[in-house]
Formats: sequence, C-alpha cells, structure tokens
Amino acid sequence: MAATEVQRQGFRTLGWSRSQRLIEGVECFCGMGTLDTVLGQADIVVLMLPLTPPTKGLFDRAQLERLRPGAAFVNVARGALVDQAALTALLQSGHIVSATLDVFEREPLPSDDPLWGMPQVLITPHLASVAIPSSSARQIAANILRVAEGEEPRDVVDPGRGY
Repeated sequence: MAATEVQRQGFRTLGWSRSQRLIEGVECFCGMGTLDTVLGQADIVVLMLPLTPPTKGLFDRAQLERLRPGAAFVNVARGALVDQAALTALLQSGHIVSATLDVFEREPLPSDDPLWGMPQVLITPHLASVAIPSSSARQIAANILRVAEGEEPRDVVDPGRGY
C-alpha cells in the first residue's frame, strides 16, 4: 500500500477515502466532508481513486485550488478524475508547482497538449498499475483456497461501488 510505504519513509502521511480506514501511522480521513481538510494540509497529493460516477471530475478547478500553494500533484489513477485544463492552468500559474501524470482525460495525450512542454511536469506512459504476475498469482491462489474452504474470496469487486 502506497500510504504505508510513504509513512515508512518518514513522511507525515494523510489518507482520504470514501469509507473509514485504519492504517497504522497514517492519519485517515473519510467522506467528502473531510477532503478539503486533507487537501489544505498536503504538500504532495497522490491520486489513487477508482473512477466511479461520484469520483468522475472530482478534482475540478475549485478542488485543485484547495491544494496549498506550492503543492505537487500525482495522478496514477484515471484521467477522468481531474479537470485537465484546470490542472494545466494551475501549473502555469505556479499554484501547483509540479505534477507527475500517468493518465489523462484523453489518451494518448495529444502531441500539441501544453503539458508536454512544461518542465515541471513528468509524464509517464500509463504504467503505474502494472500487475506483477507473482503477487497476482499468490492472490488468486489464496482466493481459490478460501473458496474451497467455504470462505468468501478477498478483494471482490462490488458492482454497486464500481470497484
């Protein structure tokens, strides 16, 4: 889990999710009412949310402006979570000082998009979520054993939530 690794490296780590989480060493917040609190304290925001109807466009201009001035922004989730034009404008103004972007509203990112020419933007080729076969195989095998023993598998997709 990314938050655990960041915390392990000595960073004060805040986490935000739709539902309550308890992660040792991570200050966890949940629900839309707490997102502003988290954004206002963060020096670096790493976006790792699923794309669902409630999260589509969640990071619009107003939400991005809630980041403290000088913050960095990382999106390794889905491009449709972020208003890309607003993010670009806030990078150009210096409100957001840097971004690492693995996903975009339109993929591939058009060659004439201004993000390509911004030295404070690192663009990666949509590789943040590459499955590692050995760990995937272990997870699948463990779930097969759980089902064989009459237990529910772990990490089941909930169609109602969209992930």
